[in-house]
Amino acid sequence: MLAGFILEMRRAELSVHFTCCVPSNRERLAKLHPEVEWMGYSLSDRWSAIKDADCWLGLGGTPFQMDSGDWLEQHLDMEREICKSLKKPMYFLGVGVGNVEALQRPKYKRLIKAAVHFWARDEMSASLLAEAAEGKTSLGSDMANILFAQHTSPLRMGSMGYLMHFEDRSLFSLEALSILLNQQIALSCLWLVQESRCLQWSEKALWLELPIAMRAGLQMSEPNQDAKNMDELLESWCVPEVLISSRYHGALMAAWSGARAVVITRNDKLTGLSRQLGIPSVGSLSDTVSLIEAIRTSKTVSQERLNDLAHTASWSVQEWLQHAVKSTKARGT
Repeated sequence: MLAGFILEMRRAELSVHFTCCVPSNRERLAKLHPEVEWMGYSLSDRWSAIKDADCWLGLGGTPFQMDSGDWLEQHLDMEREICKSLKKPMYFLGVGVGNVEALQRPKYKRLIKAAVHFWARDEMSASLLAEAAEGKTSLGSDMANILFAQHTSPLRMGSMGYLMHFEDRSLFSLEALSILLNQQIALSCLWLVQESRCLQWSEKALWLELPIAMRAGLQMSEPNQDAKNMDELLESWCVPEVLISSRYHGALMAAWSGARAVVITRNDKLTGLSRQLGIPSVGSLSDTVSLIEAIRTSKTVSQERLNDLAHTASWSVQEWLQHAVKSTKARGT
């Protein structure tokens, strides 16, 4: 998402200074995205970054979600407090709604009220945000579309892949995975890793839970974490011809790479993506009958539809820039 945003900013040929506060991996992020000044995550760092900025930008992702706890809700509420104290405008660009229920939580309601404008990354999120934030929501697109329009990972023909991430473990089933593997739908099977950390609900943790015999029938594919740039990072991660994904960006990149994708809708954001791309979805890995039928009937996403998403993402960056410039001039900075 950040790479796509930076590509569009380069086209604008504006001299803009970006700061971002993160708790870890600053050295690696600086290597991949030298256009950004990467700062520490302490409260004083965050305060300093916002104090020196003309505006605050929530870029990409799913700010309105509850799947992984309330950490993001707490983070954003503190950012809102800092922006309020320093009188800095807040924008959200290319964002989605992960859980409809999140929009009703008090801290998220305060955030929606405080933000100047939202550019939602899919029609469903735009509709939900428009209802919650009257008059300040536009339909945009995910920033990653700008990047994928220029570069994707290589496609491995004759292969089938699984990209599995579940906060709710009831949606994952070893028995169902065994049934799918025994179907021999493809010549080779891949276990894709998008999250490099071994979080309890992510791909690496699930991999360690697989029986040794099951792992023997799967080849792990993980991006090179030491990649020097985004092109090298994407080149290191192959995309299977058919992908079953519970990850938003894994499914999106698969579509851009020419793969046939089936989405497991573990939350509302994946439902929105399924509708946006026109690709089949199922509610759980355990529903093997529906999953096998979805695989059988899946098709590649048309290039025209994908190009529209990239153009919309580019347009939303340009519109955000106009908002930001007006806000800066109004404040006399």
